[in-house]
Amino acid sequence: MAITTYTTPRTWAEDELVSSAIQNAHVRDNIKHLYEKTSIKFYTDTSSTPETGNGANWASSDCSVSVVVDYVSNITITAACSLKNDAHSDVVPWARIYRDSTGVGQTRGVLQQTDEWKDVSLTALDPDVAAGTYTYAIYHRSNGAGNSVIDDKAIVITVTPIHG
Repeated sequence: MAITTYTTPRTWAEDELVSSAIQNAHVRDNIKHLYEKTSIKFYTDTSSTPETGNGANWASSDCSVSVVVDYVSNITITAACSLKNDAHSDVVPWARIYRDSTGVGQTRGVLQQTDEWKDVSLTALDPDVAAGTYTYAIYHRSNGAGNSVIDDKAIVITVTPIHG
C-alpha cells in the first residue's frame, strides 16, 4: 500500500512504493517548491491626490501596498513623491517609508522652506523580513510650524526570498 500524503518539499515516506510516476512526482513537486521559494514578487501603487499632513506628526498617504511574504525575505522599497508646505514660510516638508507603524530607511525632505512642489525620491532596504503580511506606505510630515502637502506618489516593492 502506498502512502498518498507527502511533505513539502517532497520526501520519501516510509513504505512508499517506488515507480517512475512517483519519482517524477517527487522531482516535479520539489522543483515547484524551489521555484516558489526563489520567486521575486513585485507590488506597485500610485496616487495623484494631494493630501495635507498633520504638522509634526507622521501621516500616512493614500499610496500604500499590502505585501505577502511567504519566506524570510529582503524587501526593497523605492518611492517618489512631490512635497511642499501649506503656505507657511517656515515649514519644511519631509517624507519617509513605513512598514505598518515602523519607519524604514531614511527620512527625506525638500531641505528648504517652500510652497512650490519639490520632487523627493526614497529608497530603503527592509532586510530579513519574516513571513507574514505587511503594509508599506509613504508617510509625510513637517517640522511642526505648519502642514506638509504631498502629491504624485508612487511606490514599488520588490520581495526577494533569502536562500538559506
